[in-house]
Amino acid sequence: MATDGTWPAHCQDLFPHGLARTMDSIVSWWKFIDMPVCSEFIGALLTVAPKPTLSALVQSSSRQTFASTLCKRLQEMGQKVLDERVNWENSTQALSFRAHVIEMVSELTLVERGQSRPLTRALFDGCETQLGLSANILALVGRHPLGHSDVIAALAMELGRCTRPPSPVLPSAPQTRSRSQLPHIYSSLPGSDAYELFSAVMENARGGLPRCASRACRVVGKETGTRLQKCGRCGVFRYCSRQCQKHHWSDVSNPHKDGCALMQKLNAIASFDAIPVTLASRYRSAAVDLTDMVEVLSQVKQVVDDEPWELEDYRRVYMVGLKSK
Repeated sequence: MATDGTWPAHCQDLFPHGLARTMDSIVSWWKFIDMPVCSEFIGALLTVAPKPTLSALVQSSSRQTFASTLCKRLQEMGQKVLDERVNWENSTQALSFRAHVIEMVSELTLVERGQSRPLTRALFDGCETQLGLSANILALVGRHPLGHSDVIAALAMELGRCTRPPSPVLPSAPQTRSRSQLPHIYSSLPGSDAYELFSAVMENARGGLPRCASRACRVVGKETGTRLQKCGRCGVFRYCSRQCQKHHWSDVSNPHKDGCALMQKLNAIASFDAIPVTLASRYRSAAVDLTDMVEVLSQVKQVVDDEPWELEDYRRVYMVGLKSK
């Protein structure tokens, strides 16, 4: 892919006028392009095309058609990669394609703080196949070479931001900076897929936090030899002392106090090593809201990392995984 401001050769051949074509021509061209060229074009669209030009194009009368067609094409490409996974499993082209799809999905769903990108807003305003796209992209990224469950969960959450309004864990929970940025997911995402992702993240956290959960403490159990004690209620957060547990509970930005009851409920319903279908059916019967689960798990991961997660962090982790192959 060209990085010097020019279109890749294949894109120049099939799209000689760049983004100056009408939206109708773009849609017609998009329908017939093959997968390798799609991969090249997606990358070029995100890294080369001037943002003002993109924004001007999506303001045209055909933007709804373009958005719908674009999302459908991404869905088709994702499914094709799944269908041909045997041949594509170790293909450099497949890894590059996945990275481009993730970037495009981010463009489709990301709304920056206090601002709506014209391109982003136009694309997902016209997206009639978001649910289908979500399911296929989740399955596609699920074949990540390093198997990062946190990256997969993050993408699932980002996919839900454009249509699902925020739902706090508790109505009285403090609206901290990190909480206001937490992504949300469709309650109607395929249950087994969604619960598999979130249970994997929770299981990772329950497997042992690397340090005392109190922000006022930096004791790392594995390095100091200190035995960290789990919370006797939820069994997720760990502390080096009773004092640290009390301090963490009284912290106004503490996700433990907000989510402890929900995590207790999750643990009581089914163990996290249960198969996803079992988890899904049991959680549904207990009326546990997926959005609440996402928010709690996001906060748990924030405690693990000691800082809020941003979309760029997910991209960075994913790209490092690609480069290591």
